Order: sequence, then structure tokens, then C-alpha cells
Amino acid sequence: MPSKIIYSPKIFTTQFESDLTCLRRLLVAACINSDFCGMLLKDPRHSVQMGFGGERFVLSEGTLETLSTIHAKTLPEFIQTLHEKIPILSA
Repeated sequence: MPSKIIYSPKIFTTQFESDLTCLRRLLVAACINSDFCGMLLKDPRHSVQMGFGGERFVLSEGTLETLSTIHAKTLPEFIQTLHEKIPILSA
């Protein structure tokens, strides 16, 4: 019989948590500014690289690549697709 306590370590890495925080800030920027929202929908990679209002969005290359694959016409559609690829709302 094992004598060690078995536990499940937290799966999130610091980079992933940082990406989630950044993605949430990115979505807030898109909610409050229609021009930024339009840019995000048209070219997510470029909008992340440009930033918003002096704020930089520093994402891992993997997360940035995932964002670049999203093609949505509306912000709710973008958020839904993003959540399907990266669960941003439940973490």
C-alpha cells in the first residue's frame, strides 16, 4: 500500500495564467472601443501587437497563433470561439 499522499497538481503554468489575464484585458479593450474591436476582428495578431491606449498585450506565441486562427464577424462570436480554443472564462 502506498504511503504517499497522491494529489493532482494545478495544471496552469505561470505563462498560461499571464496569457489569460492579458486576453481578458484585450477583450475589455475591444468592448470599450469599437475601432479596436474592428481591428481585433479583422486581424487579431496585428491588434495584439499594436496594443490599445498605450497598453501592451504580451502573449505567448502559442496563444497569439491561436488568436490568429479566429475568424469572427462579431465580438461575441470572437469570444465564443476563443473560449472554445482556450477556456478563458472558467480558469
